[in-house]
Amino acid sequence: MRRSPIILVAVAFILSACATTPHQPWLYSLTTPPAGTTPPSEARVARKALIVNQIYAAEFLQHSGIVYKTAPNRLSVARQHRWAAPLTVQLHQYIYNRLTTQLPSIAVYPNISSAPLKAWQLTVEFNSFHGRFDGKAVVAGSWRLRNGNGDVVAQSSFKQDTPLAEDGYEALVAALSKGLARVTDSIASTIHELSLERADETTQGVNIGAP
Repeated sequence: MRRSPIILVAVAFILSACATTPHQPWLYSLTTPPAGTTPPSEARVARKALIVNQIYAAEFLQHSGIVYKTAPNRLSVARQHRWAAPLTVQLHQYIYNRLTTQLPSIAVYPNISSAPLKAWQLTVEFNSFHGRFDGKAVVAGSWRLRNGNGDVVAQSSFKQDTPLAEDGYEALVAALSKGLARVTDSIASTIHELSLERADETTQGVNIGAP
């Protein structure tokens, strides 16, 4: 049986369309911890305040696609596996949420506009937040803490290499979240220790931002 030329053209058109139609990208978000809750009455009498400033990231991390290091000197940006929101926004939300949980005695603010005067300020910069060819997720950068007078009271670099539980971008994002959790918990520990050390130093004007 001979097929109609019209049918053959229609089939060819459909197959061509299927071959050229791109797949919808997969979107990923960090495993963000729930934010700690402080009743309004407690927030008003909190002895200390901390601002989590805008997060800075290396230029190659500012793509919508997830970055993967395929060789010692080669980086690849995924086209079909992307961040659901800008990475710096997700990093800021993650750090803010986790610090509110880890530092219940400190009022943590997501920006300077909502914080009291003389609040301490935390700035975090990332130069690595990607997968690597050896099957690990790399989280690296530095952070700096300033007191209410603008003086640097603590700073440090960090680097976490977390093995992936399995292959795939979902496992990569989970490993990146774990590495970020360790980094944030370390920062929280330092801030907690400093707040205890300086709690009674009011005679020298040392104050972690009384609201």
